[in-house]
Amino acid sequence: ATQSLCSASNVDPTSISVSPSNASVNLGSNLTLNATVLPLGASSGVTWSSLDPSIATVSNGVVTPVSVGVVTIRATSISNTSVYGSATITVTNQSVPVTGVSISPSSLNLEVGSSASLTANVMPASATNKNVTWTSSHPSIASINHSGQVTALAAGSGTITVTTSEGGLTDTISFTVIEQSLPPETTMTFSFAGTGNSYWPTVSGFGAYFSSGYGISSASTGGTIKSTQILSSIPLGSLMTVKVSAATNSPTNTANLTMYALDKFGNRLAGLSDSYVIPAYDSKGNLANITNYAKANPGILFFSASMNAKVYALELVIASASSRTLLAEISVSYSYNSAQNQALAFANYVNGEGGQDAYGQCDIILLNLVDEFNRLSEDARSYFENSSEGPIALAKARLSYLSSWVNQQQTMGRPTFFKKEQTHEPLFLLLLIGLTSLSLYVVYRKKMY
Repeated sequence: ATQSLCSASNVDPTSISVSPSNASVNLGSNLTLNATVLPLGASSGVTWSSLDPSIATVSNGVVTPVSVGVVTIRATSISNTSVYGSATITVTNQSVPVTGVSISPSSLNLEVGSSASLTANVMPASATNKNVTWTSSHPSIASINHSGQVTALAAGSGTITVTTSEGGLTDTISFTVIEQSLPPETTMTFSFAGTGNSYWPTVSGFGAYFSSGYGISSASTGGTIKSTQILSSIPLGSLMTVKVSAATNSPTNTANLTMYALDKFGNRLAGLSDSYVIPAYDSKGNLANITNYAKANPGILFFSASMNAKVYALELVIASASSRTLLAEISVSYSYNSAQNQALAFANYVNGEGGQDAYGQCDIILLNLVDEFNRLSEDARSYFENSSEGPIALAKARLSYLSSWVNQQQTMGRPTFFKKEQTHEPLFLLLLIGLTSLSLYVVYRKKMY
């Protein structure tokens, strides 16, 4: 099995199972399906389709009911369209009353600047109205938004309460916020001159501003700039803060700015964006005056932790306005999230984009995962090693799988991409002596070059 995962030849999928394979969903709700492609090592990509979109549609495994009836939802292999799995979904229109609600996890311990997601479990699972509201007893210590995202703002303690829209049923958990063990780390600052900045090379609607400055070329059309992969070394699951220094050359006209987080392909990541209103410079002036004003009145944008995808780059969009905008500077900083959230973000990365498509390059993939693991805080690494949560247990199994294959190749001889003049030391069995020893693999790889 390990040979098929790491072989240089692609492994054809032979079967796909969809879970749950038989389920009901009420109108107004949705249902998430999962597809498992076998054998391990086969391309995991699938396309989802509904055999009757008039009853229910599906997108990325999420089923949205349209009308009452029974429908087949299919997951088809992208690499071999003759292989697919199906689920039978029954769409109902029944009013199921709410009987209770509970919050998970049952308590929170956070550091200032970190965040965590709470889940409201409305009972029964088939309840028609699952709408809830969240409140914090001390929002100046820990705030919570409509989706259950808690942000730790200051040291202290309090409670979070969830209330069902139907029946007013409640559940409450306690939280404790402590000071950060590590301060936020500023990763980089970018200044913009007449030609822009080389780390933000993808440009539309931006150009020279007062000759040596940089900003919007035409106020009526706005503009967009995208960075290179400047965030690739930020620890998984981090909280990010972006400070933008910009101003319009007008005493009254403002402009809207939105910043988006991007994946490695340059696509926007869902739910990871923030915006603010660029201030108007209170009196027209020269470039130096506008620049100083922009730096003295920056916009602060916050990005909650991405738990399911790694953030690589940023996209800045300034909407059309009545006056041109100067962009003077962008700075990016990050802070560690809670140990649990970092560990789960790493596990999701191992189980997803970081550990997929290993054909012929398990060494390279394992080295990348080692680097990502070592970027986590010490507490997060310890949490990962000692946790048996589902995603973490699956990630450990995959790491063991990759490590086993790399060790097997070491005993059998050099993999084909090794240079002939290289010498090697035996690779430790990483998972047998603890995941902290992942760093030993880095030493091994460095000796190859």
